[in-house]
Amino acid sequence: MLKSFLQFINESRSDPGLIQLSKYLVQHGIQVDRWGQGSAKTVEHLEEEIRSGESRLVSERGTLYREIEFVMSDVLYSSGDAVWRLVESKQVFQDGRVRVRQKDSSVSEKMKPGEDPVLGLIRGIEEELGFRPDPEQIEELGILEEEQESGSFPGLRTRYRGHRFQCYLTDQQWNPAGYQERQPDKTTWFSWVRVEE
Repeated sequence: MLKSFLQFINESRSDPGLIQLSKYLVQHGIQVDRWGQGSAKTVEHLEEEIRSGESRLVSERGTLYREIEFVMSDVLYSSGDAVWRLVESKQVFQDGRVRVRQKDSSVSEKMKPGEDPVLGLIRGIEEELGFRPDPEQIEELGILEEEQESGSFPGLRTRYRGHRFQCYLTDQQWNPAGYQERQPDKTTWFSWVRVEE
């Protein structure tokens, strides 16, 4: 019978956290040697997610799941008779890898434990785009739940619970050139696409 991740850690305290996590993943049949290649993230990325509370691992009947609660929003700007939608253009990692994702929203952010979804979205927009929207700019559209293999962590099934919103920007927040989010391991580019006339 497979042990829970917490039991596994408690019995493996002599190993550093990354080794513990790698062993736990391999024990569940996940080939971590594919991680950190192409568009896949590394075991270090998953460990940071777990440590920060942005995701957790759950084992059910021998299958390991990564569970994430997140917020997602279309970021829109209306100008005269045109409506513009922000899209993620690409991510460039420090090691030179480039990842292009087809996302269902302009921005998305993993929620922290106990975080209010609207406040999580405001935090996410501030981190990714560099400004803080007012709660009155945000409209809630519903909940999305799905399960699929993670594109970031190949072989690891992920359960997603997303709070969907839309946010219209003010003239002061609008940057026609788009936005960049710089992180220690990567830079993400965002640009505008005209969606309505």
